[in-house]
Amino acid sequence: DDQSIANIGRWPWPRDVHAKVIDQLTQGGAKTIAHTTLFFEPQVDRGLQPLTHIQSLIAQAPAGDPLAFRLKPVVEAAIHDLDTDATLVASVQRSGRVVLPLVFDLGVPLGRPDQALPDFVRQHAAPLDASTQFLGTTHVSLPFEAIGRAARGVGHLNQLPDAGDGTVRADVLLVDHDGLGIPSLALQTAAQSLNLATSELKPAGDGLLRLGGITIPIDDHGRVFTQFYPDKDGKPPFVQDSFFDVYSGKIPASKYAGKIVAIGATALLVGQSI
Repeated sequence: DDQSIANIGRWPWPRDVHAKVIDQLTQGGAKTIAHTTLFFEPQVDRGLQPLTHIQSLIAQAPAGDPLAFRLKPVVEAAIHDLDTDATLVASVQRSGRVVLPLVFDLGVPLGRPDQALPDFVRQHAAPLDASTQFLGTTHVSLPFEAIGRAARGVGHLNQLPDAGDGTVRADVLLVDHDGLGIPSLALQTAAQSLNLATSELKPAGDGLLRLGGITIPIDDHGRVFTQFYPDKDGKPPFVQDSFFDVYSGKIPASKYAGKIVAIGATALLVGQSI
């Protein structure tokens, strides 16, 4: 949000910033962390490559070289500080509760994809019901591999605003990517919070899907119409807290114990609430 950007700095933030909050939420007992930031490309600091080169030269120095001995811990510490991707991946791995997004181009495919989806996506595929015409895909943008493998699950973040007024009134629960049912981030988050796999999603007939003890009504394209909740006493139904307030410790992470936490951008020109 705007307050967070004012305090932490311009967007996008270094990834160790995200790692710190994931660690805090995990230690606070959050049930599931749905992180909507698109970690599609590695975030490599320009100083990292020369430092890794120096590190390799130190490794080749003769045993007992005093300069290499003094430089080694300094260079290792600098690499650790600059390699924020490694810090984030380690945080996601430790947590075991983070669900990450991928994004498809929706449309009718004219052929087969150039490459198969990686295992960290395929393992979360859900069965498709032949009676439903799920939306097809033509291209996919994925989290970079290391963080994708570390995540608890992945789900697509595609939305279909209504043509009339641009409002999002439905969630596309599943899309058809080369015969695989890829769940939405919302569905994946719900499944993980119930300790279920999306592969356990089962058609129940008559436009219904069953996930554990929940029956979900869908339309002919696999969409569920979302519930809208009114404000109560002038406040939104779902509490929105500033990222910076959690990051700085002003809000204790224990507030989110047992809860689903969605992390997303609402700052001006960065994101929006829908």
